[in-house]
Amino acid sequence: MIDTEGGQELIADPAHPMHRIAASVPLGRLGTPADVVNVALFLASDKAAYVTGANIVVDGGWSAVLPGPAA
Repeated sequence: MIDTEGGQELIADPAHPMHRIAASVPLGRLGTPADVVNVALFLASDKAAYVTGANIVVDGGWSAVLPGPAA
């Protein structure tokens, strides 16, 4: 669910399923590359020194509301 430059042409179609998915993300938008980079920077920093064996989901809360609203 990351909005990248390479995917812009693909999701330009208003009927693309990503628009429906984005509408069901609790934060109300697709993720950005910066969202992913910020998590990676945190994990590479001393602030994450005590983080071990964790699954960190960068999805704006989407996995918390699965399966999401009916189509």
